[in-house]
Amino acid sequence: MAVLWKFVIPFVLCILVPYARTVEDEFDSADTSKALDSSASQIAALSALLKKTRAQLVGLETRLHQVEAGHVAALRGRDGRDGIPGRTGRDGKNGYDGQPGPRGPPGPKGIPGNDGKQGPKGPSGGGVSYVRWGRDVCPSGTNLVYKGITGGGFYTHTGGGGNYLCLTSKPKYLNFKKGFQNGGRMTGTEYQVSDNTALLPKNLQHHDAPCATCHVTTRGSKLMVPGTYECPLGWHREYYGYLMTAHYSHNHPTDFICVDENAQGRTGTHQDVDGALLYLVEGYCGSLPCGPYVDGYELTCAVCTK
Repeated sequence: MAVLWKFVIPFVLCILVPYARTVEDEFDSADTSKALDSSASQIAALSALLKKTRAQLVGLETRLHQVEAGHVAALRGRDGRDGIPGRTGRDGKNGYDGQPGPRGPPGPKGIPGNDGKQGPKGPSGGGVSYVRWGRDVCPSGTNLVYKGITGGGFYTHTGGGGNYLCLTSKPKYLNFKKGFQNGGRMTGTEYQVSDNTALLPKNLQHHDAPCATCHVTTRGSKLMVPGTYECPLGWHREYYGYLMTAHYSHNHPTDFICVDENAQGRTGTHQDVDGALLYLVEGYCGSLPCGPYVDGYELTCAVCTK
């Protein structure tokens, strides 16, 4: 628009200035009366000229707009072609971890896994104790609590205790009264095995039977299994041997004990002084099932821990 007014303003001045000078000359040359008479017609002519000039200016302005628009369009070039892709930019920095989302619902139960390896051995539970009849030492891996003498009631007595005991070899007394009073009796125990010398490591006839009380720290249960020299599956065999008790015809019954297969006699006790007696035990077929049990066979036994 600045270019437009450069041309329009001089153009208007070229038209109006000469005309104004003509009017001024006419006023100067004519008298006042004539000027006043012609002023109305002059003013009307001037107004018509101004309207014409204004219309011409509007048209000129329109044409200048058209020329300017064409000139801008002529100067503008066509769109350029796409350039080649730029290089890949560097990776941005890692973002911060967001807040944990809400806990989802439980998933389905999985397949059970394989059993793990056996754990380390736990602390000792106190262990278990047992008597090894016929020996005064304990098997390997166990602790000797004390070694002793197998005791019991005299074989002709009809009263008293019916069980064998492993008496200590070092007795200690509190208050006592000399001599025998009315009461119980305790005697040593002799082997009565003259008919079974081939079953035992040596002739033990009339020898007193030793014993040992043993303690196992790594196991907590014990049992004596009569009729076999093997232990049940999962049990540890402490020792095995033969089942022994009192003679079936004696008036003093006793319990059954498991005497070690390598039974020994106490040194210097070969005299026949009797006392509690030990005999090998044989089975009766018929009352016991025949087939697994055989008439007259000496029964074995095993002492087991777990």
